[in-house]
Amino acid sequence: LWSSTVALTRSITEKAGPFTAAGCVCLLSGIMGIIFFGIKGGFISQLKALPLRYIFSGGTFFVLHLTVFYLAMSLAKNRHEVLQLGLINYLWCFFTILFSLHFLNKKAHLLLVPATLLAMFGVFLVVAQGSSLTIGGFVENLAKNPVAYGLILAGAICWALYSNLSSLFAVHGCNSAVSIFLSAAGLMLLCVKFIHGEQSQWNVHTMTEILAMSFISILAYNCWDIGMRKGNMVLIAAGSYLIPFFSVLFSCIYLNVMAGLSLWLGCIFIIAGAFMSWLSVTEKNSN
Repeated sequence: LWSSTVALTRSITEKAGPFTAAGCVCLLSGIMGIIFFGIKGGFISQLKALPLRYIFSGGTFFVLHLTVFYLAMSLAKNRHEVLQLGLINYLWCFFTILFSLHFLNKKAHLLLVPATLLAMFGVFLVVAQGSSLTIGGFVENLAKNPVAYGLILAGAICWALYSNLSSLFAVHGCNSAVSIFLSAAGLMLLCVKFIHGEQSQWNVHTMTEILAMSFISILAYNCWDIGMRKGNMVLIAAGSYLIPFFSVLFSCIYLNVMAGLSLWLGCIFIIAGAFMSWLSVTEKNSN
């Protein structure tokens, strides 16, 4: 599900604008979630059982992640750059495992060092593609759109922080607050849209994409949140290491762009770094 979000987000923001696209998708998906969990019963009472520190800290990073992700996708100068930003976004797989050392009392072996280097080298290949594969080429490409690259990296960090906090403050048996987070993010972004005066172009294709993205969002975010709160967080995060590959593949098909060799290699290095970081992490009390 998440592998389709980069391509869909870019396509929607090209027509509707970043704040309109994000606001509509988040609000609609949030309403879908509230209706679905409301049918199950006990939604309000279970939400009340969730710790306030999860609601406020988790909600903050959740909303920040969505906001900067949509902005970064809209700021990409072309669809080829969307592929680059999309791969950097999936560094959250690596950051989630890295942050678990602090938040979830995990222990890392020396394998984390080469894992980090592999992930960073993957980013280097992704950003430097199209130029000479040198530090100068990397800096030159980064300088062409530093805001977009900075935002997408911030979004990856925000999602990794949210994932760790939702696992740390888990309350088993309770509903997720994702529907509330999505609704709050949607309302906030739509308010920004009206203040900003963003122009949008509406047609059947755009509305269909928004509906599809809304359904994908509520399903994917709730599945992930349940996994973070009730499952093995490190194992689940590592299991997501193939998302970058499928994301590039889907984006190439849907956005009709070609990924160069260095981008595919960068994708492989990012995946390898995330996978190795999972292998390097254990519980502190394990032998």
